Amino acid sequence: MEALRAAARRLDAFPKVSDDYVVRSRAGGALTLACAACCLLLFLSEARYHLAATSRTHLTVDSGRDAWAEKLHVEINVSFPEVPCGMLSLEALDVSGEMVLELHASHVRKWAIDRQGRRVGGPTRETANANPRAEAVDTARAPAGSHSAGSHSAGSEFV
Repeated sequence: MEALRAAARRLDAFPKVSDDYVVRSRAGGALTLACAACCLLLFLSEARYHLAATSRTHLTVDSGRDAWAEKLHVEINVSFPEVPCGMLSLEALDVSGEMVLELHASHVRKWAIDRQGRRVGGPTRETANANPRAEAVDTARAPAGSHSAGSHSAGSEFV
């Protein structure tokens, strides 16, 4: 036990003056050990906190407003310089992956464009989902650069 007390006296980590004027005490050694133990405890708890992976799933439904009645208005303008209008279709999906069926020809307009990207003629009269997936696969096999009948364009533009 006496050796432990002597070791505690030598453990004072913060001497401010030279050793000739310092009297090491048990209280100083105990305070140093207590501070070192607190630092070690804080370090280990923070390391455990940062290394622990937590997974939390949280789902809320916005009931404060009529979210289903509100529609998000989206405007896009995309040009496909090498694709004829007949090969283009638009599908809209909501957050859950359900297809939005309220797309009409009045919502989607397609213009034929020339090689410089300028519109040629008026918009085509096709519905947004005019090409089912099977039809789109068949038309995708058409040779590159082929256009639908009456098309004199180099590509198409969705607006």
